Amino acid sequence: MTREEKQNAKLEFLYSYNKSYIRIYEIDLDKKNKQILESFAKEHSESEVNEKKALFEKKKERNLAKKKASLEAKREKTAKKFDYKNNINKRRIWEVDLARGLVIVGMLFDHFIFDFLYLFTKSNFKNLPAFYLTLHNFSLVYWDHPARLIVRFIGLFFLFFVSGISSTFSKSTIKRSIFVIAAGAIMSVAFIFVSMVTGSKEDLVIMGAVGGIGVCMLITGLLQLAFKRFKKVYKWLLLGLSVAILIGWYFIITNAATDKSNFWLYYNGYAGAIKIIRYKDLGKNLFGVLLGTKYFGSDWIGLFPNLGYMLLGAFVGETLYKNRKSIFGKYNEMLNKCSYPVVFAGRYSIWFYLFHQIIYIIILGALALIMGAQLLL
Repeated sequence: MTREEKQNAKLEFLYSYNKSYIRIYEIDLDKKNKQILESFAKEHSESEVNEKKALFEKKKERNLAKKKASLEAKREKTAKKFDYKNNINKRRIWEVDLARGLVIVGMLFDHFIFDFLYLFTKSNFKNLPAFYLTLHNFSLVYWDHPARLIVRFIGLFFLFFVSGISSTFSKSTIKRSIFVIAAGAIMSVAFIFVSMVTGSKEDLVIMGAVGGIGVCMLITGLLQLAFKRFKKVYKWLLLGLSVAILIGWYFIITNAATDKSNFWLYYNGYAGAIKIIRYKDLGKNLFGVLLGTKYFGSDWIGLFPNLGYMLLGAFVGETLYKNRKSIFGKYNEMLNKCSYPVVFAGRYSIWFYLFHQIIYIIILGALALIMGAQLLL
């Protein structure tokens, strides 16, 4: 039996179930009403009984109508859900999901290595398996390697750029941003526990990638709301603001850099371009951390230059995707199917971001303990 046949069978079952449920519900109502009327008839006249019976009939019709509407609404919701699943590859824009999916895949690898750099180490565990130590040594080389920093820059650009494009597809960017900001807050709370394990408050997160995306989305959504009647002005405003932010940020960091020989180094908070703040100095430098001119924590994403990337993405969305259709036209559905694992990660990126570290830590921690490692408390 194909998926469509199973879905049709379920919808047919729901139709039959609803019909049977309504009939049983009607019989029960009739029994209850009959019992009440029989008791009522003992002390009242026939005209009063008939009047009450008419009231019961009207009430029964109203209740039946409500039940029918409720059950039919649930059936229609199921039908729409099936229709969405069956046609999702037609509706989704392949290149947007692919770009976001590639970023998520890169992030999954990057954070996997992060765990061996800071969590699964000799300072936190005793008798770690040999391959844990090998991965730790690899992470020491990998983490500060210029190639990773270049890839990180590209990944961050596309993360915010694609989020900007997606904001033009959303019915309410502001509502969506509140959800993402809340998810970022959950991540920050999770890192409190990480800091307890590592014993370092420098591992706390004030505004990580999720929180940063949420705040940038909120700003974009507020701009959408303010200029919803001025679409042409709004589109070019997005471009102007993004260019102004990126140019302004570039001059700020290049003037602050102590080593201008490697752009990728000082972009990522190395070589003195972006000052790394210690926990004890966080209070007086909080604005700089949020703005993006000072670095703090295990996961740090400032508003600048990332807000510029998102506004640029929103401009592209308003320009290139104003009809919400892929630039690959008739090949869009085929491309979605061919690259399903990656586009799946792109479609559900927020859930991957929220839960991947929890899964990593549970699995890697349990595996280390099973293989004889001991947690140092």
